[in-house]
Amino acid sequence: RGVQRLACFQVDPGSVMPTIIDGYNLLFRIGYLSPKDCGEENLERARDKLVQMLIRKSGPNNKFLVVYDGKQFPNLPDTFYPSAFVTVIFSQGETADELIHEHLRVAPQIKSITLVSDDRVVQESGRSFGCHVQFVLVPKE
Repeated sequence: RGVQRLACFQVDPGSVMPTIIDGYNLLFRIGYLSPKDCGEENLERARDKLVQMLIRKSGPNNKFLVVYDGKQFPNLPDTFYPSAFVTVIFSQGETADELIHEHLRVAPQIKSITLVSDDRVVQESGRSFGCHVQFVLVPKE
């Protein structure tokens, strides 16, 4: 099921490959979420804030795929497209980590993909397939 949903995010050969983002991992690391404020309203607000930031940074040469765990939120859509260059996918029946792994397994031009996560297991998965793995960079205050 996950691979079928990821098919909607296929990139034409020769075009720029996306940055794949481990959604909740990033939200916690950059401070948009904390363990104390994980209510559904706060999660939605944090996801929206991230999407708006990515839309401002996106374009034909800068595409983003954000993957979230969706098992605990059955009312959320599987996939939505807030812009032509940003796609958001909620896992259904698998974890976001598993969905990211599956996407990397079937992705063409894997070496062109950047994976953003501080999760060690997700990073190892990305490295095993040969994509560029980037830590979440949190600016010092």
